[in-house]
Amino acid sequence: MSRVCALLCLLVVLPLATVPPVATAANLTPTFRADADALIQEVTNVPTNASNRTERADRLWTWANAVALAGVKLPVHLTQIITYVTNDKSATSAFDLQLDQAVAELPEPAEGGRA
Repeated sequence: MSRVCALLCLLVVLPLATVPPVATAANLTPTFRADADALIQEVTNVPTNASNRTERADRLWTWANAVALAGVKLPVHLTQIITYVTNDKSATSAFDLQLDQAVAELPEPAEGGRA
């Protein structure tokens, strides 16, 4: 009976021991944090427009992925908006405000989302 218990324990514990650790806000790189801070500042100073739309969407995508790996919930339509902007060259200014709102909706640095 004890061998069965030991085997069951191994079957349960061993897979848990091999799960890679989840990224946390504490281990996000300084470069990432600086870029996210710069994006926040840029959006605050100059709203997104046709000349900076794709570049900002790419940076927001990188930021969103990093904070999602840290366990932060993303705005519900964020990935869809970024996908339209980066893959559909006919994306209109309707997406500009949505990108800016997504930057504003990501969590503050103390919550592990905003750098």
